[in-house]
Amino acid sequence: MSLGYISKKDFIDEFQINRKTFRIWVNDKGLPIKKIGYKTYIQRSELDDWLKQFSVNEPSLLDLKSIFK
Repeated sequence: MSLGYISKKDFIDEFQINRKTFRIWVNDKGLPIKKIGYKTYIQRSELDDWLKQFSVNEPSLLDLKSIFK
């Protein structure tokens, strides 16, 4: 499917996870999915927003120098 959607299978392959992990991410972590008929898709824009929730902001080297002055 196009239009900014990724299929469940492609998502699982891209993130190298299994179907059980996918279900956990949907049920417990709130991964946004769209059901169209019997197929499951993830909208790329919603995926990007979801991933930002779990990103870790590492301080730059400059920030570390200011901490240890």
